[in-house]
Formats: sequence, C-alpha cells, structure tokens
Amino acid sequence: MKREEQRRYKMSDAQLVQLADKLKECATRDLEYLAEFSVLPATLIAFQTARDAFHNSPTDEVLSEDVNIATQIQNVEKSVLMQQIRQISERARIKYGDTDYRFRKYGVDFLSIQRTDEIVRTGRRVQKVATEQLPELCTEGISQAMLDTLGILNNNLDALIDSQLDTIKNRDIAVDLRIMNGNALYSMMVTIAAKGILCWLDISEKRYNDYILSENHTIDGHIIDGNIASKAIINISVRGEV
Repeated sequence: MKREEQRRYKMSDAQLVQLADKLKECATRDLEYLAEFSVLPATLIAFQTARDAFHNSPTDEVLSEDVNIATQIQNVEKSVLMQQIRQISERARIKYGDTDYRFRKYGVDFLSIQRTDEIVRTGRRVQKVATEQLPELCTEGISQAMLDTLGILNNNLDALIDSQLDTIKNRDIAVDLRIMNGNALYSMMVTIAAKGILCWLDISEKRYNDYILSENHTIDGHIIDGNIASKAIINISVRGEV
C-alpha cells in the first residue's frame, strides 16, 4: 500500500526523539530570549505534546510482531483443520477408491499447497459431501461429531483470516500515523532551531551552535545522524560571547 506521506527525516526514530529532547532543553534554557521570536511556554508545551505523541506511538517492530503472532496462530489452526479434513477424506478414499466420483467430489488432491482461504472452502466442501454420504461412511468410523468438529475448525480458521487481515490493516494505519507524528515533530524542531539560530546570531557562538541541526551534528556532546531542512542550517562563521 502506497502511503500518502513519507518520512521527511532520515535519522532513526530514536535519534529524532533524542534530538527533540536536547532541543527542548536548549529552548527551555533560552526561553527568556526566544520570546522575541514567539517561542513561548505554550510553544514548548505543544512541542512536548508532539514529542510524546510520536514517542508513545507503537513502533514498526511492535506492529510487525503483532502481525507475526496473528500469522502463527492462524498457521496452527490451519494445520489442525487440514488434519481433520484428511481424517475424513482419507476414510472416504478407503471407502470409494481414488477414482470414484464420490471421492473425487471432496477435492482434496492439492490440499497441501492450497492457500489458507482455499483450505477453508475445501473444509466446507468436505463437510457438505461427507454429511450427504454419512449413512455410507459410518462404516469407516466417520460420525456426526467428526463433521461438527470440522465445521467448528472451519469457522475458527475463517475468523482468524479476518483477524490477521485486521491486524495488517491496523499496522498500516498505525505506521502512517507514526509517520505523520514524526513529520509534525520534525517540522516543529526545524522551526524552533531556526529561531534559536537567529536569536544567537553574532551574539553567542556556543548557544548559536546548540540550534544547528545537521548531519552528524553534536548537541551537548550527542552526535545526531540525519538530515534537517535547510532553514535550520546556516553555514557562516559566528563570533561573539560564549
């Protein structure tokens, strides 16, 4: 599925959060001076809210693991259903033989390579055909209880297919939301950093440098890898108080 919005930053999610925290520390320290540039306490509250919304959203790893778990549960139930299908169809094979149309109606020749949804359809067909033939197949040990169990297993796997699809859809929605939250945080970071740079231009080289966000830039000793929009990067020599 093609997403409408792409990540606007190349650094990792963890690095983005780390950089946001350091930027907020600097902005909080300089809030008195940044007020001239409309960086106010409410600005930092909104910034923290954006940071938390991004940080607290489930990661790709967690979301993918949810899909893996749903798939594993589905595979276990599929295996149990296939065993039940074989228990019934193989007794019909013994009863009628491989070439008899009464056995061919079961359609189980390619059971092992069928997709999960196809196996559910095969299970329903086996249940229907075996129910019709039950008076003849009871001599092979097939009972109504076996057919009822087959029906339950069919319904269980059918429900798990829907559950897995829902998990995949939920993952896609959550990933898109996380991208949106990350981009929103990133945009706020760029704006605050640009104002911080302007605030300390020709005044304090140390504080000026605190707001330069660029590839492999250091903020308070922490190296940050990634790219930041150009308006937060000003390549000039600064001389002033430290």
